[in-house]
This record gives sequence, C-alpha cells and structure tokens, in this order.
Amino acid sequence: MSDVDVLLINPAMDTEDWAEFESLGLGYLSSMLNHAGYTSKILANDLNFLDMKEKAEIICQIPSKIYGFTVFQSTLRETMDIIAIMRQKGVNSHIILGGNFPTHCSKEIFERYTTIDSICIGEGEETLLELTRKITSGEEWHHVKGIAYSHNGTVVVSPPRPLIGNLDELPFPERIAFKGMEYYRMVSRSRGCYAHCTFCTIQSFYSLCPGPQWRGRSPQNVADEIEEIVKKFSVHHIIFSDDNFFGRKGDEDRIEAMVEELHKRNVRISFALVCRANDIVDYRDVFTYLAENGLTIVCVGIESGVQRVLNTFKKGTTVEINRKSLKILRDLGISFKYGFIMFDPYTTMDEVGENYTFLKRVGYCLAQTLYNRYMVFPGAPLAEKLRREGKITEDFPYYYYNIDDPEVEQLSENAAKCFQQCFDLDRKITTFKIKMLCSLSKDENPQYDWLSDEFTKFETALSTFYLEQFKVLCSNGEESVELITEQVTLMLNKSLRTLEDLDKTFREIKGV
Repeated sequence: MSDVDVLLINPAMDTEDWAEFESLGLGYLSSMLNHAGYTSKILANDLNFLDMKEKAEIICQIPSKIYGFTVFQSTLRETMDIIAIMRQKGVNSHIILGGNFPTHCSKEIFERYTTIDSICIGEGEETLLELTRKITSGEEWHHVKGIAYSHNGTVVVSPPRPLIGNLDELPFPERIAFKGMEYYRMVSRSRGCYAHCTFCTIQSFYSLCPGPQWRGRSPQNVADEIEEIVKKFSVHHIIFSDDNFFGRKGDEDRIEAMVEELHKRNVRISFALVCRANDIVDYRDVFTYLAENGLTIVCVGIESGVQRVLNTFKKGTTVEINRKSLKILRDLGISFKYGFIMFDPYTTMDEVGENYTFLKRVGYCLAQTLYNRYMVFPGAPLAEKLRREGKITEDFPYYYYNIDDPEVEQLSENAAKCFQQCFDLDRKITTFKIKMLCSLSKDENPQYDWLSDEFTKFETALSTFYLEQFKVLCSNGEESVELITEQVTLMLNKSLRTLEDLDKTFREIKGV
C-alpha cells in the first residue's frame, strides 16, 4: 500500500456498540487533511473482529508519517497493546491519541505509557492539521496548540486551541464502509449540549477550550451534506449523531428550516435523532412536524424513574416529564430507545422498586436496562464527587465503586449475571429496528404492516419476560440467579432465531 501523511485508526470498534456505525470523527479529520493537500486514510470497521497482532499487522502495512488513534475508555488498553506491537515492529513515526477520554486523562496515560508522542486535547481538526504541517516539513511541533506530551518525565499541556466557531467551514467528512451503510448514513448538525448532567463529560470536554460550548451548522449546510449523501450513496435514512439534537433556545427554528430546505430540493429522507425528555415535552409541536416529515426513531435520555436520581444527575427533568415524553412519541407513532441507569452509588431497594414500576408502565425495555449501572467517566462532575467522597477504586483506565447499600450492590451483580448475556441481542434488536424503519414504507409493500406488527409483538413479549425475571430476582435474590440465568439463556436462543426469521422476511420484502 502507498504511503500516507496521516493514518487515522479506530482499532477496537468491535468491542463497543458502534460496529454498525460510521466514524464521523475520523471522517472530519481525514477530510480536513485532504482538503489542505495532505494524504490520509481511515482504518476502522475493517479492523473489526481481528486479534491485536492482526490489527497491528494491517496498520503497519500502511507506512505513515503520523498514526492517529481515536480512543475510548473501554478501548485504551487494546489500543496501547496494538501500539506496543507496532513499536516492536520498528514503527518510529509520530503517534497521537485523540478523543474525549485521552483529553481528560493525558497525564495518567503518559505516566503509564511511553510508546506515544502526543495527545490531542479537545477538537482535533485544526490541531491535527497544524501538527501534520509541522511534522511533514520537519519543523518543531511541541508548540502546537491543543496537545499534551511528555518532556523529561513531565507531562506538558500546550495552550488550548479555541473551539471551531463556524462549523459550516468544515469540509464534509470522508465516508467509510461499515455494516449498515446500505441502509443509513450519519450526519452531525451540531456540537455540544446545553445541559449539565453530572454523569456526562460533554460539557467538561468542550469547556477546556475557549469558545461557545454549543455550535450549530446552518440549515443550508446540513441540507447540502444530506443531498450529497442521497445522490452519492442512494441512502434515504439519516442518523443524526449530535450529542443532543436540540441546541440553545431558538435552534428549533433552524431544525424546521433544515427540513424545509430539503423539501425545496426534493430530497426525501427518514431520520433518527438523540434528545432529552424535556425537549420532547417543550417542543411537542416541533416533534409533530418532524413526525410528519420523516422522523422515525428517537433515542431519549430518560436515565431513571426516580426523582432523587434525576436530581443527583442534574437532569433538569422530572419522572413525570420522562413519562410524558415517551407518551408523546407513542402518540406520534415514533419508535424510541431510551438511556436508563438502573443503579448508581446511592441507589436503595425502594428506588429499584420505583424504577421497576416506571419500566413496567413504559412497557418496553432491553436487557441492558435492568443491569446498567452508572459508569465513572473521568472529567464528569459526579466522578469528581465520588472521588472526593473516597468511593472510587481505580484500575486505570477503569474506575469502580460499591453501592452504599450492600443489598443493592448484590442485586446489581446478580442482574448482570442474569441479563448481561443478552447484550448482543440488544444490539441486534436496535440495529434491526433502525434498518427496518429506515428501509421500508407502507407504500412499498403491504407486508410492511405484518412485519412491523410481528416485530412489535416480539419486542413486547421480550420486555415482559425481562421484567418478570427481574421482579423474581429482586424478591428471591441469590437463590434465583441460577434459574433465571437458565431461563434467560433459553429465551435468548429463541429470540435470536425469531430475529433471524424477521430479518429473512425483511430481506425478502426488500428483494435482497
């Protein structure tokens, strides 16, 4: 393979819930470099399901002046093992890490690893471009803004680089092959989030650099990108990957203007988005409009059916708002998936009961809903609070805690034993739902109604089963773990077969 100036890599995408999605972050970096006259290549999904030596071998086959790795908390160890193999093979090029996690943990990473040269702090497009200019021309690079590096055993962080003020100035991201590309593509219409949830690191990530925390692209610019995607890839479903689809006050006008702009161009799409529960309640008229104009799926940050938890997380919402938001989506015929954190460090058994009652009333949950517990992300306000309280045990890059109530801690562990085996099924269900809703319409084939109804029955039955088993687990504790695990295993195998049958019907309807 030919040499490149920068090879951009997401080496461990298969370890997370993103194997079926694009690497938009790497796409923006690559596009920025290419438009400036440099050569770049992206390696992401094409490394999935290989062992570390195989991944390192493929990476080393592409000589590059700079190797840029995007890193998540869950992928740091594997990434660093791959880099170690690369160094053993004689790679002496500049290696830089980027992403939310290394931004917040540059000191800890450099204290443990000597195989990398720099870490990008914050947004990477302009930083990586300047670093590439310096390195390819043989200039001194340590004064580039927005990086961290180690000098004589001391971690040095250069002055922060201002956030990109006008996102319209960014070239559209390079597009790569991924598993779901024949059904949908991803678009980011904004960066940042107006909320201040204590479990989240979005605010702290952007606040490290000067500039407005939330920025939105113009309706025309977003429409330009979507129109290009539809023409180039013949894809008519867009997943908006924004941290929160709704930005600062007044952004709803820009959203409607984007839809109108697409109408003017006769670009017809369906789409999915991520938002908060209060957005749905506050902007019901907007959601009604969006439902009439292609909105099919919403991922909503519910997080809990307990008010104490919502207050601890500083969600700025209520349990009633959570209920109302899901009812609005149902009334509008919009499918949804929701984020939910069953356990946090302060959860009581009474609160577990409140969550169970909330979920039963909702009538829909995935297995992960019942064992998901708050994860400690460095840089998040709640993580710092737990650190001050002495609750955290560190095994970098992971941080652990025990729930204050031992009975709840044991329940959390038991729930994971029983339901964690369904993680892959959860992902397959979500992927199938996206694929089905973005690819079929009632006008295309009368079998759509049948398939949609069968899938809904399947989801409902599975949710009912999960909730029934969880109730038994809460009542009988350790004594029921083995039996529930067996029951879940049986249901898992049956559900995978059912999903395969539904997918076969889907492909028959689509003629693929």
